[in-house]
Amino acid sequence: MSVDRSKIVIVDDEPRFVESLQTLFRDRYEILSTQNSRTATEMVRAEQPQLILLNLNMPEMDGYHVLWQIKQNRETADIPIIVVTGLHEVADETKSLRMGAVDFITKPYHPEILQARIDNQLELKRQKDFFKDLSYEDYLTKIPNRRSFNEILEREYRRCRRNHSCLSLLMIDVDHFKKYNDIYGHVAGDRCLKRIVSAMNQQLRRPSDRLARFGGEEFACVLPETDSTGAKTLAISLQQAILNLHMVHAEGIKHRVTVSIGIATSEASGGCEADQLIGTADRYLYLAKNQGRNTICCV
Repeated sequence: MSVDRSKIVIVDDEPRFVESLQTLFRDRYEILSTQNSRTATEMVRAEQPQLILLNLNMPEMDGYHVLWQIKQNRETADIPIIVVTGLHEVADETKSLRMGAVDFITKPYHPEILQARIDNQLELKRQKDFFKDLSYEDYLTKIPNRRSFNEILEREYRRCRRNHSCLSLLMIDVDHFKKYNDIYGHVAGDRCLKRIVSAMNQQLRRPSDRLARFGGEEFACVLPETDSTGAKTLAISLQQAILNLHMVHAEGIKHRVTVSIGIATSEASGGCEADQLIGTADRYLYLAKNQGRNTICCV
């Protein structure tokens, strides 16, 4: 038997049922379970499984409400849910599917049929995730694109607000890049951008720090839990890393490829919204370019 290791969360208050599934699938999947329907949504949000098996007939909070909560949460809405329940009414199956469940299986179930249906849904999930990743990745530099950046910034903004921590944003623009393309050609320009991205990524020490392509030769770097001092320190290291590439640019600052950077910070005590953060960083980037380029500007 091949090992999948996909993560599956079982939400069911019948210990015998949960134990049977753990025995059946423990060598193939990573199985997590909860009998508490009230905390199921939080568990799913924290664990981010590839699949959920949900019983409808639960005490305290029925499975319909759990299903509704999971589908209403942006962080969990795309996780497929298979309803596995002792309820046999057509109305229950219809309601479950209309609420977003991908399949409906009645107890007692046949292990091989359940296995096949789980495999089908996991494969569909893998395919969807693959194409979703493609749509969120910049084709040239292989870093998050503008669409992905918007979601990253919004997510980190909400998290930093909850944690009462700072969030900083760097807007980074390659100086005189149009002239670089005019002189050396677009193929060389593409190579230049890829080298710049590689150099900047090497300066990011934390997984939470995310570099994205904002558009053209402009990049954005989201820095959660980073104040303005920390953001400026990183900006200096990014700028130096690019200078260290020693890429020649006949029309560039000192005949080298350089970048200008604008910095904005939303303080822990409160501050601008996510879209305002972009506007502020962009305004400081504009000032940096007006001050001669190869410059960093912030408050």
